[in-house]
Amino acid sequence: MPKKLSLFLPIFATVVALSVPSAGFAQEAKPVYYWVSHGSPTDPVWTYFLQGAEQWAKDTGHDVRTSFHSGDVPSQQEAVRAAISAKARGIVTSTPDPGSLT
Repeated sequence: MPKKLSLFLPIFATVVALSVPSAGFAQEAKPVYYWVSHGSPTDPVWTYFLQGAEQWAKDTGHDVRTSFHSGDVPSQQEAVRAAISAKARGIVTSTPDPGSLT
């Protein structure tokens, strides 16, 4: 398994697990999750993750909105802020440089 994949999957799974509401609560709208990647949409690793995220959304009835920033940290920061403003149920992100999104 590629190193990026082995790092991303546990993080994504944790965010999703913590974000899924308990059974019995009524949902008015489809929950929206955001995946904000520092990678490129043409990188095979990230296309693999994208397919997995889309399949998860299909299987669970959730909405996953993805964006790729190809190493452009300011645009990635803005995408994270936009997801927060949109009251995302969960946000998953990746970064090539720890601390660059603060």
